[in-house]
Amino acid sequence: MSFFHKYYAFIIKNPVRSLLTLLQLALGVAIAIVVINLNFSLEKTASMSFEEYKNDFGVFYIQHSSSAPISMASLSTRPVSQPNLIDLVADDPSIKDITGLEMINKQLKIGSRNYITTAYRGDHKLTNVIPLKMLHGSYITKEDESKNVAVISETYAKTLFGRTNVVGEKLKTQLFSSSITLMASGFQRPETNFTIIGVYQDLPYTVRNIIGKIHLIHTKEADAASINISPTIYVRSEKDRLTEVHTLLTQKAKELYGNNTEIVARNAGYLQTSSSSGLDTLKKNLIIIAIAAIIVSSIGILSVMISTVSNKYREIGIKRSLGATKARIFKDMLIETFYLTLSGTILGIVLANLISPFLYREMILSIRELQEFYFTEFSLLPSSIIVIVLFTLLLGIIFGIYPAKLAADIPPAEALSD
Repeated sequence: MSFFHKYYAFIIKNPVRSLLTLLQLALGVAIAIVVINLNFSLEKTASMSFEEYKNDFGVFYIQHSSSAPISMASLSTRPVSQPNLIDLVADDPSIKDITGLEMINKQLKIGSRNYITTAYRGDHKLTNVIPLKMLHGSYITKEDESKNVAVISETYAKTLFGRTNVVGEKLKTQLFSSSITLMASGFQRPETNFTIIGVYQDLPYTVRNIIGKIHLIHTKEADAASINISPTIYVRSEKDRLTEVHTLLTQKAKELYGNNTEIVARNAGYLQTSSSSGLDTLKKNLIIIAIAAIIVSSIGILSVMISTVSNKYREIGIKRSLGATKARIFKDMLIETFYLTLSGTILGIVLANLISPFLYREMILSIRELQEFYFTEFSLLPSSIIVIVLFTLLLGIIFGIYPAKLAADIPPAEALSD
């Protein structure tokens, strides 16, 4: 108990320096705890997000290769008709739902502003395959397919209109063509007015990595027959039957378009390996940040203990003259350092619990590509806190060795003569 009295006296004797050191260490520990737990949280949520779509969600691209030279004529008459292939396989027992999106380069006109964008023409079946969560309005229904309507993402709504609830707003679109294409076609592409009927939440991380960022989906416009499309098929298969779907699509595509047609697949299982490397890099950086935060904050321990040795120079000399050994002085200073570090660490744990929800939210939102995990959750794992506490205490003791040695080496006669 006597030591706690001495420790209290030490704090009272150097209140400003001690409290600032404790606060500095507490902030470092709190940041380290939050960052390390963010690391675990990202790893967990990424794994859960991949598992959600790993075995039954896929995107298939039709590629038609030929030994003949590529020309404008061959591109415009390319015999790839996406709906025919979809209709052929739609009733297969391995397929739960299937649809397609036609990617079209569009020029958007909103008031006096023009935007060049990638739009997608879709149908009412898309939400059976892709998990679109509507924030405002509704998605395209079968009845809506005969109208000029569109749905957009929340990010795109903010970009175009500065707010998310834009149901009822108008989009004037025109096929984006280069001047060379327009000269070859001999006419200006007609404009189409679409009414926004819904705004959906940005797609989750895994889905965006599979299919890209889909920000604008609209119904088929009047001039759709004259537009070349990128044939892409979206499938929600029965559980663990995505490979069967790939084989089926490849077989039917070759029957329709010839043996030089290939079906290229993208799914969560394929992307998990490539995406994990990016997450691994991010996690390593987070660990480095956590370690750096603790080291930088622990430097204050070294500074305050060196100052303590200077302030207690004569007191240490008296102890030595009364019989205290170097080992005893070294031990006392090291214990003092330990308790100071422990106090800052405990304060850091309390602080981490208070600030973690806010810091976690800000960190996630600052990482644009990772902010839409479906299973994003955060908690402070006891095991991670224990590791950080032990590491901080070890670091504090290491930083306390030098001041303790300085105190132990003080010559008694010299200290008493001052």
